Amino acid sequence: LFLTGFFVVWTLWALLLVHYPHLNQFGVLRVVVRVAVWIVPTCVFIRFVEGSPVLGRLGLALNWRKGMLFGLLGFLALAAVIGVHRHSRLGLFALPTDPATWLNPILLAPIAEEVLFRGLVFRMLLERLAVWSALLVSALLFALIHLPYWWLSGAASPAGLALRLGSIFAYGIFFALLYRWSGSLYAPLICHVLNNLVTVSLGL
Repeated sequence: LFLTGFFVVWTLWALLLVHYPHLNQFGVLRVVVRVAVWIVPTCVFIRFVEGSPVLGRLGLALNWRKGMLFGLLGFLALAAVIGVHRHSRLGLFALPTDPATWLNPILLAPIAEEVLFRGLVFRMLLERLAVWSALLVSALLFALIHLPYWWLSGAASPAGLALRLGSIFAYGIFFALLYRWSGSLYAPLICHVLNNLVTVSLGL
């Protein structure tokens, strides 16, 4: 029920962005929406359904050193893949200069997505399903949350959309594995932030 409500609200936000594209220009608004729709409801759900401590249940209280190490190692693995497949774009690498880009796709999007999909969804699925089933289901949900805006905006052809969703699905599995192996949300969080920084800087 919680996830259904979340998907509905996020799809409505995607509709607003499609019909009023100028909203994308307001970085602070996007920050507020992401915090209000992703992070706050997740923390409230954990607090009142699972109980305190919220940070502990999310995987942000323990194993932070191991989490940071796994996050950096995970990023190095992704960077190697990017280097092999996107070597022609390495010369175009340029750090973004506008605060909105740093706030949204680089910092807040990974934080919000990891809190919800690894800190809550994947963790709760692990309590009910086998590990690989939890990995696949959480990665599928993670990919599907990217679908509304891409589909409604016509940002990609059907083949391109399928490729994007497949890529996000693979990321979802990888980030969940980092969380599983490290026992810390810092692992997928650090890896996700650094990966987004590189992809944005390469214009991918």
